[in-house]
Amino acid sequence: MDRKKRFKRAGVMLILAILVLQLGRQVFMEEEWAARNYIYDQVKSVFSHANDKALARYGITPYAGRNDVLANRLPYPVIILIHGLDEPGRIWLNLAPLLDEKGYTVFFMSYPNDQKVRASALLFFEALKGLDVNPENYLVIIGHSMGGLVSREMLTDPEMDYTGAAGSGRVPRISDLIMVGTPNHGSQLARFRFFMEIRDQAQNLFEKDISWLQGLLDGTGAAGIDLIPGSAFLSVLNSRSHPPGVRLHVIAGILSPWNKTDIQAFARGLEDRLPGGNHQGVKGLEKALNTINNTVGDGLVTVESAGLDKIPLTRVHGSHLTMIRNLTKESKRMPPAIPVIIEILGNGQ
Repeated sequence: MDRKKRFKRAGVMLILAILVLQLGRQVFMEEEWAARNYIYDQVKSVFSHANDKALARYGITPYAGRNDVLANRLPYPVIILIHGLDEPGRIWLNLAPLLDEKGYTVFFMSYPNDQKVRASALLFFEALKGLDVNPENYLVIIGHSMGGLVSREMLTDPEMDYTGAAGSGRVPRISDLIMVGTPNHGSQLARFRFFMEIRDQAQNLFEKDISWLQGLLDGTGAAGIDLIPGSAFLSVLNSRSHPPGVRLHVIAGILSPWNKTDIQAFARGLEDRLPGGNHQGVKGLEKALNTINNTVGDGLVTVESAGLDKIPLTRVHGSHLTMIRNLTKESKRMPPAIPVIIEILGNGQ
């Protein structure tokens, strides 16, 4: 067997091994989750100094704009932007400056994105207690991807009791949670997030004052298990009622160039050009095209996964990334989720 064939066979075997390993995780998901959390706790304990240094990077920080002037401005809401898994905040490249220009007070919430989601939600809750804003201002959370799950967990976990804390003034009042590309029912691609983790850590190498342990101190992958469909975390989260007094909004991306209206128009046009006996087949085609659209979703999160019962859902064209930000700073394109967010904010005032 020549070298080229051997490399090809080795590549196929490697892919099959990864598939078997990742698909087998469903059976031992809870055990793997517990093991990852144990390792994480041990790393934080042994390297406590490095962990303290890493923790100083997390929490709620102001956007580098005019927030010192606008922090108490009314009636504009205070906006907290919270990133998702393996995305350290660059996702807000286009949204944050636009919100600042419009007069909103903008903050970032950052957290160890690889730790279990509940730990990140608790960190968020504690950070809210220290947020000094005018009590007459209301807060809006905008969460991308897993950031929406962290926010939902914080708002609904009975032990944290956000509702009680907001009622007693211990945390600011949140009026809206806008979720962009949030896998509310999980993502199958969470099983294969190895390459996203490599990208995340490679970017960290270019940041200043980052510990060589950062790849472990931001978590050991428990969050990825939380995001797998059917995980214990998602089952508990989705069994709870929506947080009272907080309006929820879902924005889902669709990679297909067709939306539901386009498909319907195409189907009606096709019916007009075919004999009446073919109308049932056209309806089947229309249903299949809509199913494909919803299944593909934004490339990482399907429309069905993003949706929540009785919560308005807006579909926009774009991938998990491009629906909310451009790929380069030079691009003048308006990411399609941003006008939707601006409209929601305007309706809330």
